[in-house]
Amino acid sequence: YLPRIVVTCSVTFVGTMNKWELSIGLVTFFIGVLEASGGSIDIKKVDKNICKVLGKPTDGNPAEESALMKNLQTYYEYLDNINDRIDRGWREEANVKTLLQAIGEEGPQMVKVTVDAEAFKKAYEWDDDDVDTMTATILGIKYMWDQVTKRTNFLQSSN
Repeated sequence: YLPRIVVTCSVTFVGTMNKWELSIGLVTFFIGVLEASGGSIDIKKVDKNICKVLGKPTDGNPAEESALMKNLQTYYEYLDNINDRIDRGWREEANVKTLLQAIGEEGPQMVKVTVDAEAFKKAYEWDDDDVDTMTATILGIKYMWDQVTKRTNFLQSSN
């Protein structure tokens, strides 16, 4: 288990800041928060929870529906965070390999689950657009995984 990092912030303004300076400060702050939270996510558990729901959604369970969409977003953002670190050249410093190893060589398991669109329409009263949004998110996760592993040679270097 990785330690959870709590970020606290105190801001003191001296003088005035223009919009550009404020934007840079906010972006820097949010990047720090994302990086700090990246290590506290049990990404395999997130994937397992997604797979469970994709395999059999529960009728009339709005909490499950909400958790599914949040978990898909969390997984995508986890991979996007890794990709951003690679873009900034922080391969070793930001523990990119450790973050990838948390996923495992097999990658996201959710992309291997066959989604029964009709089950989701019935369980959550979804329409075709809702199912398409979920499916597109899963395909986005697969694409992001493929890009990250290509850019880091993760699969080749871990054998």
